[in-house]
Amino acid sequence: MAGAAWKIDSERSRIDFEVRYMAFQRVSGAFKRFRGEIRLDEEDATRSTVEVRIDARSIQTDRSDRDEELRRSFLAVDQHPEIIFRSRRVERTSGGKLRVHGDLQLRGVSGDVLLETTPKERQNGTAHFVAKATVDRTHYGSRWSSALDSHPVFIGRDVHIFIDVQAERTNESLK
Repeated sequence: MAGAAWKIDSERSRIDFEVRYMAFQRVSGAFKRFRGEIRLDEEDATRSTVEVRIDARSIQTDRSDRDEELRRSFLAVDQHPEIIFRSRRVERTSGGKLRVHGDLQLRGVSGDVLLETTPKERQNGTAHFVAKATVDRTHYGSRWSSALDSHPVFIGRDVHIFIDVQAERTNESLK
């Protein structure tokens, strides 16, 4: 594999999410602590890889009571302190975009996730990528209560994830 390793700069990157609540509201939040690496093969992007580890305790929605409930009930951070994404395969699509197929491990459960990714720019040892994905929280056992989860009007099943990453090139070369 020809190319370079890129370390995600968590100070200049974001992992945000949004979910419907009560049918008409949207609750948004972010994970504030994470780390990761992108191994980008410039000659053949399909041989590239991504791994990201998120500190599940770092979830923030701007309401401390809701954050505590999410940590306890939805994320089970005491038993599963990390959320992990590992790519399995990368494919190039039109317009220079990439589709990153991978495994998301949340609450000890793995599930397939597709990241629709747009490489923005690379210059002076810095790379910028944006990506989005949607996951069904119930696949990972992330439930509020069986009565309320059976009515998607209360809390949506789909969690929309928005990623804006800046990464710094490391001295490691991939060959």
